[in-house]
Amino acid sequence: MEKKSIQTKLIYTFLFFGITPIIVIGVVLNNIFNNSIENMLKAQTSIIAEKVSKKFNESIKSKKSDWVLLAENQETQNLLESYINNDTEKLISQQITAKKFYELFYQQLGSSYGKIIIKDPLGYDILKIIPDPLSGIGFNPTINLSTRKLSVLELSDIKKIKPKTASLKILLKPLQILRVYYPIILQNSKTYAGYLELDLKLNSVIPLEELKLKFGFEGYTILVNTTTGAIIYSNNNLINNQYVANEFGEQYSGLFNSASADSGNILIEKGKTEWVLSYNKIEGVPLSVGVLSSMEEFLKPFEKIGIISFIIITLISIVVFVAIFYVVRKSLQSLIILTAAAKSVAAGNFDQEININTEDEIGDLATAFNEMTENIKRMIREVERSKKLALIGGFATRLSHEIRNPLTSLKMNLQMLEDKFHNVKGTEQHLQICLTEINHLNNVVTNSLRLAKPSKLKFDKYDVNKILDKSLQSIEKQIDKKNIYIEKKYTADSVKIKCSDEGLKEVFLNILINAVDAVDIGGKIMITTNLNNTSGKNFIVNITDSGQGIAAENIDKIFEPFFTTKGTGTGVGLSITETIINQHKGNIEVLSKINHGTTFVITLPI
Repeated sequence: MEKKSIQTKLIYTFLFFGITPIIVIGVVLNNIFNNSIENMLKAQTSIIAEKVSKKFNESIKSKKSDWVLLAENQETQNLLESYINNDTEKLISQQITAKKFYELFYQQLGSSYGKIIIKDPLGYDILKIIPDPLSGIGFNPTINLSTRKLSVLELSDIKKIKPKTASLKILLKPLQILRVYYPIILQNSKTYAGYLELDLKLNSVIPLEELKLKFGFEGYTILVNTTTGAIIYSNNNLINNQYVANEFGEQYSGLFNSASADSGNILIEKGKTEWVLSYNKIEGVPLSVGVLSSMEEFLKPFEKIGIISFIIITLISIVVFVAIFYVVRKSLQSLIILTAAAKSVAAGNFDQEININTEDEIGDLATAFNEMTENIKRMIREVERSKKLALIGGFATRLSHEIRNPLTSLKMNLQMLEDKFHNVKGTEQHLQICLTEINHLNNVVTNSLRLAKPSKLKFDKYDVNKILDKSLQSIEKQIDKKNIYIEKKYTADSVKIKCSDEGLKEVFLNILINAVDAVDIGGKIMITTNLNNTSGKNFIVNITDSGQGIAAENIDKIFEPFFTTKGTGTGVGLSITETIINQHKGNIEVLSKINHGTTFVITLPI
């Protein structure tokens, strides 16, 4: 299999997880947008359909008061009562009275009606009002009164007939009318006496203002006869007197029949475009309102926005791709540097230091790599130190057997000679030199043994600040002799930690003695202590001198056994110091610069 570079993999990843999601998101957002437009149109057209239906119902209800008036007025009641009772004299009288009443009614309300007929239960005309077409608005109607008499058998049949229910029927030819059937019940006897047949002009109850409502310039409203499926009114004149099946397709004709739901909305296809259709039946009337709005009309203005958005997204993708490509290449260059450095370390060169100062994972990796090489160098130093200590241990053990006893013998004899020849001029000085050197050799042997086999320390709770003060008291004469200024900045909190007071006193003495030796007359030593809670609870001691500092090449060597830059001394003091700090599971660090002094940082766990 061909090996692919990280750069190639990242580019493929960007194309797959960067470009593909943008395309998918674009498609999803387009669908969401289309659905939003569709839902908006459904909501708006539903409101219009409901408003038209409500207004239509209000118109019908207002006309219903006319039918109640005609059915329950005294003239109609008396007319039918005399007719049912076959009272000829009274019938003639009531016909005259009823005729006057209906003439007056027609003058006031007849403009909304065509024929008005009062029929008996058998369907025969009793009174028939025919408007005069020449009068223009229905005045001066022709009123025909029946002179027919009911037979005994018919009178018997009438009593058996059930009252006709109130109903409405739409007639389109020759005129668009709403035929009303309304029963007449005699108020005195609660007897069914006949019914009204009224031809209500449909345009008198159609809420024209509401039917003009539409959503969008291309939208329109229709009024459908649910019995026949005919469109009897529309504010789009092109489809008046058409049928739903012809206009929208046979599959949508069921939306407006008597068995369909009372209301709803649907997305329909009309030609090559999509329309939102909301419909609402009119209560008690075989009519249904339909409101249509074009999806294309509302989507078209956004097509340009979609194209512009696509171009912008494409440009953004290109810019992002170029930016990612640049970042990837730059990151890969850093990785190449890291790889070369890692190979160099693998070859044994631990002095590699990577200078990548980016605030990202690559920068963190470079920092971690540098820390790793430092840790490796430290571990190697510790291994070398352990080897040295092992050698020193063996050598010190032999010294203790081979040298210490002779040194003790020499020291005793020299002391005896000092007592015997102390009055001899020049002798005492030479003997003191010999005794000093013997003591120095003895210290070398003792410290070597301590390095090889550190003594066990006794731990207890102690105040480190007080141990520092005792250490300062031990070298008070040396401090006064060089007129050194001691500045102390101890932590305000009195903290006792588990430690060895003798061990820490030796640590502080070794560092303070070196500091006193390093500073000039009138120099300064500053001691600070504080608590650090950022990475666990630690007690920090800083001892800073104003001396000449330590050369950079010697900083890593000062804790090595027998290393010293002074003419005197054994070079084991700081090695013992580090050993004691390690026994405390602490850490000691040196910060120094030539001509800027030296700082020892001691970290002790609490």
